[in-house]
Amino acid sequence: VPGETMTVEQLLNCMLIVSANEACNILGEHIYGSVDAFVARMNERAAELGCTNTHFLDPNGLSNDGHYTTAYDMYLITKEAVSHPDFLMICDADYYKTDPTNMSEAREFYNSNALICNGGYYASVAQQNLGHDYLYEGAAGVKTGYTRAAGYCLISTAQRGDVRLLAVVMGCESSQKRTADCKALLDYGFANYSVVRPGLKEGRTVAVHLGKQESVPVELVERREILVDKAKRTSLSAKVELAQAVPAPVEKGQRVGTISVYSGEKKLIQLPLVAAEAVERLS
Repeated sequence: VPGETMTVEQLLNCMLIVSANEACNILGEHIYGSVDAFVARMNERAAELGCTNTHFLDPNGLSNDGHYTTAYDMYLITKEAVSHPDFLMICDADYYKTDPTNMSEAREFYNSNALICNGGYYASVAQQNLGHDYLYEGAAGVKTGYTRAAGYCLISTAQRGDVRLLAVVMGCESSQKRTADCKALLDYGFANYSVVRPGLKEGRTVAVHLGKQESVPVELVERREILVDKAKRTSLSAKVELAQAVPAPVEKGQRVGTISVYSGEKKLIQLPLVAAEAVERLS
């Protein structure tokens, strides 16, 4: 309320755990000076992340003509957000209690995501209607949403072993349906997909022309994971392409080739191969 003092940490928890729209406005104004300036930066950042079907008009998602997004764009935004540990830590909390403020006693909140919280209103509705809770093994956040225009929405992430999945559902007719649909997507992903990490055999080298050594060892520095259909894993193949020779001097980390992973004829990923050490030129 006007005149109340709260910390940024408290506002972030209220925003991400119980959808406090006023906290979104307060934080946006605090960071960029006004809600409008913050919304402009939201749209810039969305474009930087590759969102081609998103346009924000407010920081909280309430329906507004010209305010729109898609499930895929929400995936792109959430993928970036969960790479920040503090964000995921807050989203994954099932319960939060604020400290007393200058104008309020302590307040208690339950997360509205029934995949990670079996307390509060939404979890109790699921239990009453279905006789069980929706708690999901490995789930960690992320966010629920609802407007009459968008329906019930949920973005959730879960990890089992070395596989982390992110599911987005929108337009559901109830909170139970969004939770069940998200759970079904995650179940499907864990049952049908696994992680592959491209690697390079030791001993690969590239010849060096006019260098103090005749060749330079090659390494794969950029570590990436590929989520692949378990049924197609046997069809995976890797292709290494290296320069025949590179002129000295060679800098450590200099690109000297690529490694590509294919599923049949389809290229899944291409990563650079680099010189593992520097090579000086012959004097």
